[in-house]
Amino acid sequence: MKGMKPFRSAAYLVSLFALCFGACDDPGSQPVPAPGPGPGPGPAPIGSATDTTTPATTPPVVVGNHGYYVDFESGADTNNGLSTTSAWKHCPGDANATGIPRSTPLSAGDVVTFKGGAHYCGTIHLVFNGTTAMPITYNGNSSGNWGTGKAVIDGEYLNQDARRYGFVTDSSVSHVVIRSFEVLHLGGVANLQNYSNQPLPYSPGYGVYLRDATNVEVRDCYFHELGVWANSRPASYEIGLGGFGIYAFGVDGLTVANCEFTRMEKGIRVSPGQVGQNKAARRVLITECDFHNHMRWLVEISTSADNTTLDDITVSHCRLHDFTEFDSGVWQGAGVCPHTDGIILGVSDYRNRTYGTIRLHSNHFYQDATQGGGTAMIFSTGMGGNVQIYNNVFVNSLHGCGAIYIQDGPIPGHGDTPINFEICNNSFYDGRYAVLLRTVTGGCNVGDGNITILNNAFCKAVGDAAFSVVVFDTNSAPKVVDYNCYYTPRADQLIMMRGPQGYATLADARSKWSWETHGMVADPKYADISQGVGVNSSRNNLHLTGNSSCINAGTNLSHRFTLDKDKFQRSPTQGWDIGAFKAP
Repeated sequence: MKGMKPFRSAAYLVSLFALCFGACDDPGSQPVPAPGPGPGPGPAPIGSATDTTTPATTPPVVVGNHGYYVDFESGADTNNGLSTTSAWKHCPGDANATGIPRSTPLSAGDVVTFKGGAHYCGTIHLVFNGTTAMPITYNGNSSGNWGTGKAVIDGEYLNQDARRYGFVTDSSVSHVVIRSFEVLHLGGVANLQNYSNQPLPYSPGYGVYLRDATNVEVRDCYFHELGVWANSRPASYEIGLGGFGIYAFGVDGLTVANCEFTRMEKGIRVSPGQVGQNKAARRVLITECDFHNHMRWLVEISTSADNTTLDDITVSHCRLHDFTEFDSGVWQGAGVCPHTDGIILGVSDYRNRTYGTIRLHSNHFYQDATQGGGTAMIFSTGMGGNVQIYNNVFVNSLHGCGAIYIQDGPIPGHGDTPINFEICNNSFYDGRYAVLLRTVTGGCNVGDGNITILNNAFCKAVGDAAFSVVVFDTNSAPKVVDYNCYYTPRADQLIMMRGPQGYATLADARSKWSWETHGMVADPKYADISQGVGVNSSRNNLHLTGNSSCINAGTNLSHRFTLDKDKFQRSPTQGWDIGAFKAP
């Protein structure tokens, strides 16, 4: 199968190295492995009543005509599967099912309940369709009434194509719910010392693999130890890591809620085009999830073919943190370390891509560590469209390129949607860059698009030269920078425009570039930053206190979104509070 195209140009390889202080932090110096073999109207206004970014309460399990039960350890396919005492061994859709479950099709509203704590050693093919009101539900003991904890989908580290998937679509599927499973040991190898000697050393594992999927929900699941994830020899990034919690190609309606991802290469990859008939990813919501530890890219939103679409995609209210194990100075595996990112956008080099609205909001990014590397918490490379980054909290990113790094716009003449990025109402407490804009590939000027930076609270923890806003070259200048609050021990180094303009105070930014007409230098009066940046970074509290100068000092953006990070209503008419949180 054709793999993803490599990063964008030879210039990419050298330039980021100089900026991010080490080869391990340079995404261009890393090979991009192929994904591995596979089996066989517009968005709502942000924060509005119809916006999908604020999910409803966990829905009840909808039971239709049948409720079936599966216990891989004690069930039998000769049973009728209609009770916990007559459970099947295999689920319908498993190629290894025999007898009754093999001949039983699932219908709209059916629920298949798996025994909690029991290890299901098989792959479930999603071949049955539900309806909007009556989805088909695969339930890993959400009620806790049968067995202990979540049911476990266990690949047993078998280096076999048929056992590298937990749930997988062979063709189109619609209206399916996957709920309350623990998913582990798909791909990879049981004994890491045998890793380099395996016939197929690159053995990726996929918790949920989707193509041509419509209205699929994955909720309350725990994905871990997929592919090769260990930070030790002989694990090698060049050979391949390859664990994926959720891997989605063409999807129209995908919700991932309240899931945890750790110990794998990528938590969620949304990348339409390479596989399946649907060349678009639309109506994707990733919310209230926890991504952490031993991961390369926590969330990837990209394309994998020409003539593809990304639209109405939201990552909200997630925690993305503590993923320094693969970074320079920390990596203990063989060869060059991977470059790490929290959320990475764009990635590949294709043509005629339509980028709609992508919302990254109300997330908490942090590292409880003193050493790390990687590129950025949010890294956009060659991406276009309306990317809205708002209401996020960034603490101690440790990445060489800081918290938010925008590198390159779309390639001219390739027919991609141009940049229209908004970075608004975020709160930063960091020793690295907050926002870095840079053009690396000739002609792919970041500044040719529209970048707006408004209402952010930039608070530097140290007095070094890591500016809050860095415009690395004159080809990357944002269109609007205003209503931001800066607080740093180095008042002469708030903003930098690379080149003859150099460092800038607030007065310099106003006179040279007409930025920050309403900006200010002031202590944002965060509720508690006594923990500093380090092993207790997450304990800092970036809510505003009642005497903060940020209160009512921002511009009103209620035409774009209406809630703060805590889901409190912001003023519809008055000036907004700067940062992610509305003041009490």
